Amino acid sequence: GVIDADEVLGCTNSTANNFALNATDEDGSCDYDLDDDGVIDADEVLGCTNSTANNFALNATDDDGTCDYSNAVACTEDLCWDGSARNPSDCSCPAEVNKSDTTSNKDEAEQENYLWIILIALLFLIIIFRLRPKHEEE
Repeated sequence: GVIDADEVLGCTNSTANNFALNATDEDGSCDYDLDDDGVIDADEVLGCTNSTANNFALNATDDDGTCDYSNAVACTEDLCWDGSARNPSDCSCPAEVNKSDTTSNKDEAEQENYLWIILIALLFLIIIFRLRPKHEEE
């Protein structure tokens, strides 16, 4: 052995992350990384490590098999702005109609109606002009 005054406490297991080459007496401080992921076992956090899962845990270091990939989305509100039901796959609603868009569409339709009325009136006048009897001058 080693004289008590020369003893050095530390981790004496050469497979531990914190193995101390100069340690002569084991003090129980050895840290291990049995899965070799760079995180010592004492600091491992279990959870879902797949970022595409619904329940991805950013702080998880070891996957525990609980990842959820279901498409179900919990909607926070039942109805949309127009009283219709939300799309259950993504909680979306139909696009809200802009009132200025409907007003301008109505104005355009009215303008088209006026053009048709004018065109029909012109055709009517042309037909009347062509069908009127011709008077012979005496």
